[in-house]
Amino acid sequence: MSSITTKTVQRTTNKKTNTSQRNRRRRQRQKNRRKQGRKDLALDTKVRIEQCTVDYARAVTNPFGVRNTLPCIPDMLTIPSNKFSAKARGVFSTGTEGVGFVSFNPWLMLINNGGNSASATSYPVVFTTSQYAGIEFDPTVTSGAFETGVNGANSNSPYNSSFFNSNARQFRLVAAGIKVTYAGSNFRNQGRLILYKQQGNTDIITGADSSDLLEDNYTTIVPVSRKPEYVFYTPDSYYLNSYYAFQAFDPNVGGSTSRRSLMIYIDGGDQEVPQSWTFEAISYFEAIGPSLTLSKSHSDPQGMGDVIESLPVRNPTSNPKVVENTVLSRLVQLAKDKASQYGPTLLRLGTAMASRAIMGQSPVMNSFVSIEDVD
Repeated sequence: MSSITTKTVQRTTNKKTNTSQRNRRRRQRQKNRRKQGRKDLALDTKVRIEQCTVDYARAVTNPFGVRNTLPCIPDMLTIPSNKFSAKARGVFSTGTEGVGFVSFNPWLMLINNGGNSASATSYPVVFTTSQYAGIEFDPTVTSGAFETGVNGANSNSPYNSSFFNSNARQFRLVAAGIKVTYAGSNFRNQGRLILYKQQGNTDIITGADSSDLLEDNYTTIVPVSRKPEYVFYTPDSYYLNSYYAFQAFDPNVGGSTSRRSLMIYIDGGDQEVPQSWTFEAISYFEAIGPSLTLSKSHSDPQGMGDVIESLPVRNPTSNPKVVENTVLSRLVQLAKDKASQYGPTLLRLGTAMASRAIMGQSPVMNSFVSIEDVD
């Protein structure tokens, strides 16, 4: 009996050990799959998106969460470039009418001395203080002659205006955003935030109140809370993805374009005790020219288009990380759909062009692919 009992116990122990080992191996495989998915969200059984496109999508939708690798625009321009970021942080306040705003020109973050120019709108960030007594949004300021209750902040860029105004140095804006967080009293956290993003190549909007801003369909409204709110820059013109000299975007130069005002406007706040807010602004750039440390850039024109197509139309109200994950999911699904729809036709077209090139003929085809040609 003792030998039988010993044998039974031994079998049971082995069974439990084997089960435990299988569970550990299964958990390890699941962990490896999750790790690989985080490492490369673009990996899919049918389609692969270039990592530089994923980095670009993350930077656009969540500019405050970029880590380690500085992004570049994955379009046709693969010129080696100097990639850097510039930030500005500070505190602003609502005024005596319960109104306040922080305005952001992401292009001017390129330099660290924008406020030294005695010209209008020379600061990348313009914001209100507790002495602000107006209700209209007007970021037009002159250095040393601010309207009462309005102030400005420069960026911590490693370059100044003299550096970019010489030796044919050029730049382009990759991504940018401005974020605000309520830091006032819980008892007085009243009012609403208007998240505004200027559209088109026009001058910075001035003299607008809340009713004017609400006429824009891209504008979003949220109640005041402890939750951070932000607006991110979206390129809506091919013109904005090219390299240009600083003067082409300098708001101090008459006739310049693409000033791209991002703004968060607060109204309905406490009029007895102005309330404080914190702001954080950030821009990412690519720069080319002499005396710049250059790094490799990447090309992915299709991925660039898919990113823009995956972005939300209206200013998002979700957490930046949530918006980032949503856009990445849309990006992967969009790439899968296009690969499924156009893949066979593009494969046949590429094979035909390669065959013509091998035979010494021009690879240019006499006909173009249209929607009717798709299988």
